[in-house]
Amino acid sequence: MNIFKNELSWLMIVERRELPNRLEEIRDMARMILARSRDLIEIDSDAIIEILVPRINQHLENQRTDNWIPAGSMLSLEQELGLNLFLNVINFCYKDPQTGREYTYIDKAGRSIKRATGLITALADSGVAWDNFAEILKLDEDRWNNMLQLSNGNILYLGHERRDRVVKMAKYALRQGPTTIIDYLESSKFNALNLVNNLSESGLFNDEFLKRAQLASRMISDVFQRRTGRPLFATENLTVMADYRIPQVFYNLGVVNLNDSSLMAKLMAEEPVESGSRYELSLRATAVSVGEVVAHNLGVIEASVDGYLWGLSQEMVKKGEMKIPHMLVATDAY
Repeated sequence: MNIFKNELSWLMIVERRELPNRLEEIRDMARMILARSRDLIEIDSDAIIEILVPRINQHLENQRTDNWIPAGSMLSLEQELGLNLFLNVINFCYKDPQTGREYTYIDKAGRSIKRATGLITALADSGVAWDNFAEILKLDEDRWNNMLQLSNGNILYLGHERRDRVVKMAKYALRQGPTTIIDYLESSKFNALNLVNNLSESGLFNDEFLKRAQLASRMISDVFQRRTGRPLFATENLTVMADYRIPQVFYNLGVVNLNDSSLMAKLMAEEPVESGSRYELSLRATAVSVGEVVAHNLGVIEASVDGYLWGLSQEMVKKGEMKIPHMLVATDAY
């Protein structure tokens, strides 16, 4: 199947000069937050070059040796693209803030998979036609609970609300005309910036850092790159995504110094940090600003660095290197 109706669908360059460059504004915002937060945290510029960049290179080498394949790769191209779109509608906060329980999925081989990887594996195993928006409208609560294995003993923060958002995203896309994931991406001219803008206008991706909207574009672009050799146009404009896990990499490697004793105490006690607080915003801002420096030093785009850092975080978790826990926030932004 030729998913591109014509070559111009892929090659067309759409200038959005009438729109402010929201992503450049995010970079500026991150710099401003960090300039005002030196009493809380401070970035060690030398450690970025001397510790973080070499560690990322080692991680990439390890990944090649391990022949790592992302969940969902066994699906058709269209299915995997749709899976990555709808995953990112609901890709946030996997540890329940009240109970401290982490979401877990038991896959077909009996493996216990936690957090984001568990959720994407559950979605990939579900049999849902993720490329067909009309089919997604049929997702009811019983099927949702069964496919995600939700129960009183396996809690997913805002678990039922996530199903509602998946359905709302399908409705939003259908109202614009597209009925399939390829139609939807074609309506955005296969352009990552256009896609971020469209997603943010849905009302389902509210966040000053646009983490989930950007991540949807980046992951969809990654799928295209891996399976067709061509990424989405304008992916180079994306920032590193501001979340909770990437800052954890930084402060556990000494790239970010935690100057505030009460912040450190909250992290070590795994106490929730207030959403919108200086603690939260300053830590999230490090992902954007440090990621920009790393991209420059590695000679790659920031969207690629985002993937590297997330993968490194998973490696560090497995190796027991995350001595300081990640930030815990009751949020649906990331």
